[in-house]
Amino acid sequence: MPMNKNDIRDLIGIATLLLLLVAAAPCQTTPIQHVVILIKENHSFDSLFGTFPGANGATSGMTSNGSVIPLSHASDTPPNFSHTWQMFILAEHGGKMDRFDKTPGCGTYACYTQYQQPDIPNYWAYAQQYVLADNFFSSSNGPSYPNHQYFIASQSGGAVNNPQGVTLGSWGCDAKAAVVQTFDLATKKYGKTVPCFDYLTLGDVLDAAGVSWQYYAPTAKVAGYIWSAYDAIRHVRYGADWENVRDQKNFELDALAGRLAAVNWVTVDWNESDHPSASLTKGENRAVSIVNAVMQGPDWPTTAIFITWDDPGGFYDHVPPPYIDGYGAGMRVPLLAISPYVTPQVYHEQATIDSLLAFVEANWQLPSLTIRDASANNLMDLFNWNAKAPALALRPRPVPKMTERTKGLIRKQQRDGKESEGDER
Repeated sequence: MPMNKNDIRDLIGIATLLLLLVAAAPCQTTPIQHVVILIKENHSFDSLFGTFPGANGATSGMTSNGSVIPLSHASDTPPNFSHTWQMFILAEHGGKMDRFDKTPGCGTYACYTQYQQPDIPNYWAYAQQYVLADNFFSSSNGPSYPNHQYFIASQSGGAVNNPQGVTLGSWGCDAKAAVVQTFDLATKKYGKTVPCFDYLTLGDVLDAAGVSWQYYAPTAKVAGYIWSAYDAIRHVRYGADWENVRDQKNFELDALAGRLAAVNWVTVDWNESDHPSASLTKGENRAVSIVNAVMQGPDWPTTAIFITWDDPGGFYDHVPPPYIDGYGAGMRVPLLAISPYVTPQVYHEQATIDSLLAFVEANWQLPSLTIRDASANNLMDLFNWNAKAPALALRPRPVPKMTERTKGLIRKQQRDGKESEGDER
C-alpha cells in the first residue's frame, strides 16, 4: 500500500520520538517484570459484578419512562445488543443512564440483565482473592475497534465505530475496501477513513527502550482476528514488528515455558471472548486457562495480570462515565488485577484503559503517548509490594448446552467475520 504525505509525516514523527527514547535506558521501578493484559468482550460492570459485596453495583435500572426495574438473570449466551458510539450516547442520555431500553436490540428490557456468582464463579473467585476495580471505564465511548486502539496507543485516530466492509480475513490495514467512521472534535462532524493508521504505539516505545512485547491474537481467517489491534497500525502490520503479533493459541505454552515478554496483550478466539452470543462459561474457561498457565509457569512471581472487557456491549450500567475529552471516557467495565503483589480489595479509584498503558510506562519509566495516558491513574496504588498473594489454580466448568438458535447466530457472526451489524446501527 503506497504512503501519502500524511503517512510520511507520521513516520518521521515516530522516528524522531524513538531516537529521543533510545538515549534513555529503561529503569524498572517495581518487582513486576511481566505484564499480561487479557482483553475480553462486551460486558458492563453491573452485568458481571453488580451484586459483588462492597462494590458500587446495581440490581435495578432506570428506563426511559422513569420507572425502575430489576435487572433480570442473564443467559449464558446472551443476545448481541447494539453497542455503537451512537447507541452509547443515546443510552447514557447526558449521564442520566436511563435510555438503554431505546437502543436497538434491547427490546423489552433484554439489556437490563446481570449474572450472579454461581454463573461466573471463577471470575468471582479472582475478584475475591485479588483486586476488583469498580470505577474503571472503557476509553472510547464506542465499540471494539476504537477501544482496542486505546489498549495499544491511548488514541484511536478519531475512529469511533467498527470498520464496515470487512471480511473474515481482514480488519485494519489489510481490509482493502473497508472504511471506519471518525468524529472530528474541532468541527463536530463525522467522516470516514480507511481503518489503517500510523501513530505511535506502546510497542514502538517499548522497542526503543529495549523492553520486549508480544500481542497474542487470533490469526487471519479466524473469528476474533477483528480484535488484532496492530493490524490497524501500518508500520507494524507491514514492518518487522509484525513478528511480535503471535497466534493466541500459543499463549499458554509460552507462559508455561517462561517465554512471556515483558508486556503481553492477549485477545482470544471469538468463541472464547465473552462476546455475546458466545457462551460466557466458555469465555471464563479460557481466562482460567490463561491465568493458570501464568501461575504454573516460572514468571508468576514477577507478573501482573489485568483482565478487562473492551466495552460494555450494550448491557445496562448505572454509573455515568466521566468526561475526559470528546471521545470518552466510555462506559464502565470490570477490571481484575491478579498478582502476588496485591491484597484482596475492591479498588474504587477512577481509571480507564489508558491506565493500563500508564502502569507499563510508570513501571519501566517510559514516556507517555498522548495526554490520555499521561493524565491517567497509573494503578500503582492498587498494588502492595509487600504482599505475597498465592496462586489460585481454578478448574474450567462444563459449558451449558446451546440452543440451535444460538448456534445459528454464532455461525452467522463468525461467517460475517466481524461484530454483528448491530454494532453499527
